[in-house]
Amino acid sequence: MVSNGQNLVQNSLLTQKSADYAVDDSRAKGSGSVAEEPPRKGLIHIPTFTEYFGEIELRSANAADVAAQVRETLGRTKILRLVPGWHISDLRSFYDRLVALIADPLEIGEDFKTGGKQTGEKWLEIRYDQDIPDLAAYRHSKTADVMLFYSVNRASQGGATVFVDVPQLVQHLKATDEDLFQAVTREVITYCKSDQTRSARIIDITGSNPIVNYNFYCIDPAESELHKSINERFFIYLRDYVFGSYMCTEVALNPGEAVLWWDHFVLHGRNSFSAARTDDRFIWKTGMKWH
Repeated sequence: MVSNGQNLVQNSLLTQKSADYAVDDSRAKGSGSVAEEPPRKGLIHIPTFTEYFGEIELRSANAADVAAQVRETLGRTKILRLVPGWHISDLRSFYDRLVALIADPLEIGEDFKTGGKQTGEKWLEIRYDQDIPDLAAYRHSKTADVMLFYSVNRASQGGATVFVDVPQLVQHLKATDEDLFQAVTREVITYCKSDQTRSARIIDITGSNPIVNYNFYCIDPAESELHKSINERFFIYLRDYVFGSYMCTEVALNPGEAVLWWDHFVLHGRNSFSAARTDDRFIWKTGMKWH
């Protein structure tokens, strides 16, 4: 994935990844709702979270030495930052090995030039390119429990990944706009990229843990006008009430650092950033299934 880095202050929270999870179809009866995929039990791992954000200083350049600590901490923490205690010469080998030791790696690679078709590769690049428009930068994954970014190069200004805890978002939305809250928790909306589609509520509150499914730029063009309106209203709510608020946790990665998060339970995006040359901001991304 590549981006030119411009005009993203308002867009930073609008790239939440899609999720496969068991759902209760009884609430999806609002006008304009569409038929949803049959519930598929057991596809999502729901941890018992005791922490929202954590950080580990890695005291070894050998992934095998730190994998147990990372897995144990991640198993109870929604967002986990990894800070190497010293230089890691081969970041790809280190994080390849770490991912394989803590969960089941997924092949999330996409080719933005073909509309996001799957490439069969494990890693997806997120990098600044002055020749690439921003709208190519929005991605969604259907299968990952946990996502990981590691940084190769940090932008001189901005570019932090921004996270919002979904339960906190739900509480604020309900108090701020009850009508929008009812719409996003009732209507089943389809998002698509290339040959991938996902139909779900933007926020599913039928279980004990609210789950988010949102990608503003990837709403199905064939969706109803009602659903397109809800999609845009939620975008405006995030822009006007959430971005830059107390609900946001920003994580700016230095080269070599990583962040992992549970993709179903936090909304995420990024801040705008300043860059002049290709690869001034460069991150690699992958996903994994918990086991």
